[in-house]
Amino acid sequence: MVLPPRKMDIRFLVLTGGFSLSTDQLLKKYTGQGIYERFTTRAGSVFDTGLPEKARETQRRLREEKARVEAQLSDEERKRLEESRRPSGLRGLFAADEGDGWKEKRLEAHRKGLEEGKGISDLIMEHMTEAFGKEKKDGEDDGKQEKK
Repeated sequence: MVLPPRKMDIRFLVLTGGFSLSTDQLLKKYTGQGIYERFTTRAGSVFDTGLPEKARETQRRLREEKARVEAQLSDEERKRLEESRRPSGLRGLFAADEGDGWKEKRLEAHRKGLEEGKGISDLIMEHMTEAFGKEKKDGEDDGKQEKK
């Protein structure tokens, strides 16, 4: 009966690694192919991502058709299509619409904020509200109520 090891220490890891490597060496000597080579070969055949030639041809034709249809769209329809393709969810959260020079603009905003006397936590909160799009509306207070 096979029992789990009583403790997992360095000795267990060395013995297991030595046994594994020696078994691999023996199998390679007898058959010409080791355990790890066999495993990678079998895993490669199971997870084969290479497409047949006919499938690649079909993909190429579909891409050409898509490009041809998009070329016939008006500017307004093309903009709507681009909007629908924009990432949403977490991917949209991290794909910011900052554009070129965003880092310099951000650093300038931080510098101005620090000169105005804001703290780092204030700058972080501003960035978070900008990122999540939850800016305060005119009629709302910021959750702070004056003590009476």
